[in-house]
Amino acid sequence: TELQRLASELGVGHVVRFLGPRYGEEKWAAYGDADVFCYPTLGDAAPLVVLEALAAGLPIITTRTRGMASLVDDGVTGVLVDAGDHDGVADALFELLTCESRRRQMAVAAQARFLENFTADAFRQRFEEAMVRVVKARPLAPALSRRHVLHAGSPGVLRRHGCKREGRQSPVRTAEGPRLGAS
Repeated sequence: TELQRLASELGVGHVVRFLGPRYGEEKWAAYGDADVFCYPTLGDAAPLVVLEALAAGLPIITTRTRGMASLVDDGVTGVLVDAGDHDGVADALFELLTCESRRRQMAVAAQARFLENFTADAFRQRFEEAMVRVVKARPLAPALSRRHVLHAGSPGVLRRHGCKREGRQSPVRTAEGPRLGAS
């Protein structure tokens, strides 16, 4: 491809790999072999590959587009550059590839950020906390006597706050989603 030819011309073809699509164990092995994850997007708001790179403990270089700052903590879990700033991407790559201690520090922080914020359990916990705030702000029992609620977390969160219908089964239904890293 043109990118492979360019990498060869620039003298980096021996260290830059263009892997193409990877799935399952092969994908996680590729993350494990990498030192840095570089994703200079022009528009993705919150791509799954960035969450996967965080889970794999890779420092991330990406652009300040849409929701990226909510995923990557600039200077802590990676480096954010302006969209289209090719020199900024190159500088960030050079810094992380030549400073092993900084790269390792960001790698540890990246994985910690994923575990604290982006696992299914972390999402469920935040959702339950939000539901508790809603229930405390305005009792939902009268409304639930007429409606069913699809709740992605534990049904116990609503039951613990007085939302069980008298003489009938709780109207709360749960739904479980896929866990990141399972594929």
